[in-house]
Amino acid sequence: MSLPFSSTIFGRRICPGRLLADASVFITVATCLAVLDIGPAEQLMPEFKTYGRPVE
Repeated sequence: MSLPFSSTIFGRRICPGRLLADASVFITVATCLAVLDIGPAEQLMPEFKTYGRPVE
């Protein structure tokens, strides 16, 4: 994984909890995807309105 530049990522001041944070985020996202029924709403489709005119 490519990490963005930060003063707390390299050297003596590396964040000691970064691996725990990565694992926690992974577990949280995996749990949400496994438990929740994520999909488009079938009965609550928005009504789209057209404003202006088409680009020529």
